[in-house]
Amino acid sequence: MVEVGYFNVMDRRREKQEARDRDERLIASGQIDPQQIAQRNGLFSALDPSQVRIVQRRAEVRAA
Repeated sequence: MVEVGYFNVMDRRREKQEARDRDERLIASGQIDPQQIAQRNGLFSALDPSQVRIVQRRAEVRAA
C-alpha cells in the first residue's frame, strides 16, 4: 500500500531559508566558497538569470 504524504509550502520555505542562511555563514567564515555551494546545489543554482530567454509563453495542457 502506498503511503499518502503531504507537502507543506511554509515548511519548505523555512527549510530553504535555513539552508541559505547556513550557506551565507559558511561563506562569510571562509569555510566554503560560492563555487562549492553552486556545485553542491546542482545545475539550477549555477544558472545566470541574465542569460535566460523565454522560448514559449503558452503551452497546451491536456487533461487525461
